[in-house]
Amino acid sequence: MTDNLRSTSVMGRLARPTASESTTIAVVGDPHIPRESVDSLKLFQADTFLERAVTDVNARSVDTALFVGDLTMDGFDAEYDRFDDVVADLDVPWAAIPGNHDVWKTYDDHDSPPIEAFEDRYTPGSLPFVLEGLGDVDLIALDSSSDE
Repeated sequence: MTDNLRSTSVMGRLARPTASESTTIAVVGDPHIPRESVDSLKLFQADTFLERAVTDVNARSVDTALFVGDLTMDGFDAEYDRFDDVVADLDVPWAAIPGNHDVWKTYDDHDSPPIEAFEDRYTPGSLPFVLEGLGDVDLIALDSSSDE
């Protein structure tokens, strides 16, 4: 692990099992990109916070990035489009798993894209999925957002 990563918050370090090759995975969660500005600093600047995360990932020696849900505030197409615009600047391969804000819900008054649209747009093909070949690491991405 490089010195610059030792000085920052790390979600976890595993003593075992060990891999012969170092692998760095950036995990980014809960951007909650809204379709329009709302009266909250956190929501008003959601794009800015995500842009900072993308810049930070790009500044590190990262092998891949995984977005772990709630890419959007309410699953509107415009929110996905805004998310896509920001992550277009990401310099590493990435994928995403949906959060409860990203998928269709029976109580929404709008049609969110179906889970298959999320899979086509943000996964290597389906949920759950495995990202293989990250050094000696395989990353298993599970979906807990839906009841299927």
